[in-house]
Amino acid sequence: MPVGRGSLRGRRVITMPNKPSGVIALRGKKQVGALSSGERGALVTAEICMNAAGNFMPTMFIFPRKRENPMLLDDEPPGSFSVYHESGWIQKETFVIWFKRFIEFARPTAEKPVLLILDGHTSHTKNLELIRLARDSHVIILCFPPHFTHRMQPLDVSFMAPLMSYYEQESRKWLINHPGRTVTIYQVAKLYKDAFLRAAVPQTALSGFAKTEIFPFNRDAFPDHVYAPSDTTERHLEQEGPADESRSRAPKKNQQQKKRKNCHPDFLALQKRARNGVSYSKNETSKEKCF
Repeated sequence: MPVGRGSLRGRRVITMPNKPSGVIALRGKKQVGALSSGERGALVTAEICMNAAGNFMPTMFIFPRKRENPMLLDDEPPGSFSVYHESGWIQKETFVIWFKRFIEFARPTAEKPVLLILDGHTSHTKNLELIRLARDSHVIILCFPPHFTHRMQPLDVSFMAPLMSYYEQESRKWLINHPGRTVTIYQVAKLYKDAFLRAAVPQTALSGFAKTEIFPFNRDAFPDHVYAPSDTTERHLEQEGPADESRSRAPKKNQQQKKRKNCHPDFLALQKRARNGVSYSKNETSKEKCF
């Protein structure tokens, strides 16, 4: 698979920043002021994709609205597009819309299929329409192990931190230039554009794939103990074999032992005599009681 075909998609949420990331001040100052938005903030999902060649796919925004509003995309990044859902989070239907744009961007073929690496979100793993579309379009979908994207996802390793830092800086600049106003959902596209153009450089994508050792590929990049958090949600298929048969017989044996503990002492003595070939009278059989 060529370098330009190894693609990765990430899902991250942008909020209206109301807490500054860091402020430079003189040493000894106990109180340092900084501008922040008075708006509590709304959630807007940004679908981001980059590949091992250093290319970035245009972003898809998911705005927390029921109806389309073109004003939300004023001064948006080049080629970006938007969908709308009242929660602002990714859904199965909205991810299929993004995936169709991804096919247009990557242009996979039978001779050159595309590898798309995803996290284990339900919009990816439990989406039959997505799976059918991927099979028909020559896209190979691979999911990260659970609780492991902070180490294996190149977007998390190299891109998201500078993006959010630049986004907070652009938000602070906007507040300085617009005193008395608050950052709302209508400024997200412009602020994101300025931050994205600063962060989305080829070297950032190359660094992310190199640090996670996805490309160039290294099978032994992480020791076994690093995968321990994934074991908590791992589900093994049940296998039938001698070990399972012994486990199935174990409860019956335990029940028999428990029953013997509740038997009359004389009955246990009679059982022992019977095993030794000693006969006993009919009257003694009345003691064969367990409770």
